[in-house]
Amino acid sequence: MAVTRIQKSISSNVSILSEHWVSETEQEIQSLYTEIERNYPIQGYGTRIYGIKQDATSLLWHAEFSRLLSCD
Repeated sequence: MAVTRIQKSISSNVSILSEHWVSETEQEIQSLYTEIERNYPIQGYGTRIYGIKQDATSLLWHAEFSRLLSCD
């Protein structure tokens, strides 16, 4: 299973992309984050992932992701 990315919101006044990620493994989430981080570095885009946790069923992993849409 790949990471399912559920867009929560894009704040128009600050231009922040916010998504909820779901996957079968924590490694898939970390790999996708690393790939995105290469294109949108932490320093310029505020790229971050947080709240990584396994759900109560122990079948899925969840994480919150956000980044700025511009580095300006």
